Amino acid sequence: MIFRAAVGPRTASLIGTEFDATLGIAGHVVKTAAPAVVQNARADDRHFKGIG
Repeated sequence: MIFRAAVGPRTASLIGTEFDATLGIAGHVVKTAAPAVVQNARADDRHFKGIG
């Protein structure tokens, strides 16, 4: 997957960055084809700590 949008202090460095589509919350959404509403991404067990 490729970051096309980001919000936060690292926005500029993330846009265009590629990562494995099986990782993190986004990877979970891809695998399940179901949306995810996450109030605190860092506290979520699916959070991929390798990005931000």
